[in-house]
Amino acid sequence: MRSVLMQDREVRVAEVPDPEPGPGEVVVDVLACGVCGSDLHCVAHGADVNAATRNALGVELMDLSRPVSFGHEFVGAVAEYGANTQQTLPVGTRVVSMAALLRETPAFVGFCGPEVPGGYSERMLLSEPLLMPVPDHVDTAIAALTGSLAVASRAVAKAELGPDDVALVVGCGPIGLAVLAAPGSSTWRR
Repeated sequence: MRSVLMQDREVRVAEVPDPEPGPGEVVVDVLACGVCGSDLHCVAHGADVNAATRNALGVELMDLSRPVSFGHEFVGAVAEYGANTQQTLPVGTRVVSMAALLRETPAFVGFCGPEVPGGYSERMLLSEPLLMPVPDHVDTAIAALTGSLAVASRAVAKAELGPDDVALVVGCGPIGLAVLAAPGSSTWRR
């Protein structure tokens, strides 16, 4: 299958093996994937991102000595179930998921190598317990923005700003724009 890979700050499309689901895992066909600012930041400043995650979490987000498969804001369609799955969602169901595989050593989907392809691939692996079906009335492209919209909505809620408070949104990337559009932000002065 085709997958977008990054190595040495270069991005390319490559052929990689189809993913094989492990216990509790599901293969999904990728329907849409948003381009997250963190993906772009990882391409330009991967070593700095790793230093920051090492300092904050004690682990590096990516192994920069090998190709990295990005894409963690996605919508997929269930294609195949691995062993030890409940199979409660029919094949073909559109889903979103937290971008993690629940393995003995967890994997951050969208920041691993080609063996754990991200959303910029034709297919990817997800952990069945983390799957959330996309309602029929929600457009696939909109559902791929779930992560950015959730971060923005939470930021607006946590700010607890009143009508006389002034907020400053620095940066109009996906999250900054979503902050301006989030419910509750209408009291903000723009």
